Amino acid sequence: MATSRRSDEESLDIGGLRWRGRLLSSDRVHRLLTRLGASVQENPRLTRVLVADRRGAALRVLRWAHEAGVEVVALVQPEEDQELWQEAFDYTVPARRTGAGRWPDPRHVVSVLHDAGCDGVHPGWGEAARSPLLVEQLTFSGVAWAGPGREALGLAVDRGVSLIRAIEADIPVVPHSGPIADLHLARAWVNRVGFPVRIRPVDIEIGHPRPVLRTQGDFEDMMPKWLRIGPCVLERQVEQAREIEVPVAIDGSGHGVAIGDRDVTARAGRRHLVVEAPAPRLSDALRTDLAKKAVAFARALGWVGLATVRFLLAPDSRPYLLQLRPGLQPWHGATEAAFGVDLVDLQMRLATRDRARWTERDIVVQRAAIWTSIIAAGAGQVEAIAAGGGRVDPEVVVGEFVASGSLLAGMIAQAPSRQAAIVRLRSWMDEDPIRGVPVERADLDALVGSQRWWMSPLSREAVAEVLQAPSTTVDH
Repeated sequence: MATSRRSDEESLDIGGLRWRGRLLSSDRVHRLLTRLGASVQENPRLTRVLVADRRGAALRVLRWAHEAGVEVVALVQPEEDQELWQEAFDYTVPARRTGAGRWPDPRHVVSVLHDAGCDGVHPGWGEAARSPLLVEQLTFSGVAWAGPGREALGLAVDRGVSLIRAIEADIPVVPHSGPIADLHLARAWVNRVGFPVRIRPVDIEIGHPRPVLRTQGDFEDMMPKWLRIGPCVLERQVEQAREIEVPVAIDGSGHGVAIGDRDVTARAGRRHLVVEAPAPRLSDALRTDLAKKAVAFARALGWVGLATVRFLLAPDSRPYLLQLRPGLQPWHGATEAAFGVDLVDLQMRLATRDRARWTERDIVVQRAAIWTSIIAAGAGQVEAIAAGGGRVDPEVVVGEFVASGSLLAGMIAQAPSRQAAIVRLRSWMDEDPIRGVPVERADLDALVGSQRWWMSPLSREAVAEVLQAPSTTVDH
């Protein structure tokens, strides 16, 4: 009888059901759902996964795959060294772009998926993670897709609809207009709300610079030019704010959990300079509030899987929802290091209809983690990748020739405290973690060496002052 009880308890851990107060074993759950006419599918064990993204994502998924006993098929760019990448992965396939130059081509992904005998697809954190066409192609493919569903993705990328869902869920958003195509209507809205105001063109993708209008002269000079491109949404610019991300996981039953938080404020132009996890200087009450709002927003969109919800944190600690981004971000390793979790493993479990078994009480800070990106300052051949005192998420392999400006790796320094992590990051950079290639250091050295940043996290404007550069106008 004891063995039978343990079996019942295990069935709860993987999503068991209670019927009239009794915990049901997995075979009884199966019979019950069959009688109710439900479609029952066991959690499949993946054997071969295609990564529909560039090499950094493929290398990260490969690390998970080795631990899980899963083979990885990687898409390799034509200009990359095929032999080097063939040594790294179980299988490699030359990538193909769409006619418009986008990467990867969704139809090619589906073709490779079937030809290679894959039973799972990981979108990485590039275009594939937010490609409606790829989701459309994979919807009826019968494989485990670790990306968003079609309807939820459509709601997330439609900023107007997603903000309406946020307001309906009682989540504060930055004051904004609807799409405006008329200069007189735009002028009336600005006169009512006041400056500064940010322009968000409706038909331009997330990630492109959005200008900030600070005076009436700015408005009269720039607004007509942007309206000639197409309709725009005007949004009140919140000054001296920080940007906070909250990763969330939602399973098919609607159970959701927020997986900590991180500060993504510090940028140099469009490049994220450092990402800190957990986000420093937040009260426990504010962290709890951000977690609840992030999960509530993901549920409001009908999201299933992993996502990243971003907030703008005003100087008075009032959070404003910005957006939900599908899946993982390139700097997700900071969260993994700080909270001791494997987000890729969780993502693949959710793709195979496993449940997000964690609660917020299970998400405990273990250390401070600071992520930064390593960019090549000149051309060269990678001689070695040194982990040093932290974690390296490489974008290249040893022996590869890289061009100036190439992304070489994400590097994560971790320590018991934020200040100790800053010291470790500084000393690690001095040890030359990517050997054989010169790396950009000026912006990172300026920030890490700043007494202001050492004492406290900075707003967007303060980071720009430290870097002695104009404040970034990149999209939130």
